[in-house]
Amino acid sequence: TGTTQQFRGCHLVSNPYPSYLDWDAVTKTNVSTTMYVRTASNSSIDVLETYNSYNGQGTNISGPTMTKYIAPMQGFWVKVETDGQTGSLTMNNSMRSHQSSGSGLRSSAIDFPAYLRFNMLDGENKDQVILLMSPDATMSLDNFDSEKMSASGYAQFYSTVNATKLVINGMKNVKAKTSVPLTLVMPTSKSYTFQAEE
Repeated sequence: TGTTQQFRGCHLVSNPYPSYLDWDAVTKTNVSTTMYVRTASNSSIDVLETYNSYNGQGTNISGPTMTKYIAPMQGFWVKVETDGQTGSLTMNNSMRSHQSSGSGLRSSAIDFPAYLRFNMLDGENKDQVILLMSPDATMSLDNFDSEKMSASGYAQFYSTVNATKLVINGMKNVKAKTSVPLTLVMPTSKSYTFQAEE
């Protein structure tokens, strides 16, 4: 609630079905196209895996790439983006999906032109930023972008558009050279590893 709290508009909801739920098919009113699932990255840290239904991209901080399929009974975070608005999600049986065993929140990577999955490694911990280009995206905030949900005390990084921290930054395809600044948050002075995964 309010207009200044960092996580205002965030809500924890659940897949109500004993089968997978297709996030792309869920009707979203005043709710971001992005969903977040909290999952264990290793024995000492939990991360928020991110999936954006508008561009079909998901992070893979804790393992295989997150997809549109929400596991049976899985809790996930959504965000009402505009202060003072009421958001709603509509789910029905037609949005259910019957995936083979082991599918759901994880699947193989999706090919995407002009695409970068960039990791920052801190020992066993990993953080990630995805940069992608599409002719339908804009250089300002739009549905191709997914906001970064930060965890204090851990090394992390993100890109920024209009002072909004992003874990997935969708940009318009341009022929000109494009520079994308990244902000690094390093709680301790030590060596970190950067890796271009895709």
